[in-house]
Amino acid sequence: MASLLLFSRLRDKRLISHTFANGIIRVRANDQRVNERYKMRRLLLFAIFIQLLFSANLAQSKMDAFSGSWLRDEVIQRNGRPLPRVTWQVAFDEKTMTLTERGEDGKVSRTVRYNLEGTETQTKPDFLHKFRWDAERQVIQLSDTMVGSDNPPKMGLSITETWQLSDGGKVLKMLRKFEPMDKTIPIRMADVAYSFRRIE
Repeated sequence: MASLLLFSRLRDKRLISHTFANGIIRVRANDQRVNERYKMRRLLLFAIFIQLLFSANLAQSKMDAFSGSWLRDEVIQRNGRPLPRVTWQVAFDEKTMTLTERGEDGKVSRTVRYNLEGTETQTKPDFLHKFRWDAERQVIQLSDTMVGSDNPPKMGLSITETWQLSDGGKVLKMLRKFEPMDKTIPIRMADVAYSFRRIE
């Protein structure tokens, strides 16, 4: 009887040990699968981050091609007189684009800062500015809004500019469109197109 009892206990211990060992193996196998999935997710997130960073840097490099100094080509008015030739200085940093315009005398006539992420900036209480980069067309679109008021009476005006480079980046073409903010006003203003030559 004692030997049977001893054999039973030894057999139970072997079963317990075998079951415990199988449990450890299964836990380790599950941990290994979890770790592999975790590594794959980390690699995927890292790949996405690199892609976004590369895209952002590429877009920034494309926009930087507009930076520099630009002299507007001579424009002859209907009365036969030329418009004053203005100079644009376009500069980029990580977050903004700044446009500085100077007259023929070299004095600054206006300075406008645009946020590259597209949020509005303001130069005057009633003058708002927005920037948009069209990656597909490789153009810059600027929206300038002059807010209208009733007192004193002043018409709200939307001004949209599209910038595009040509001639290997030596020429900046600008198309400016005007539109009343109040769509019920029967006014149609002519578009304006200028070209600028890189001088630096």
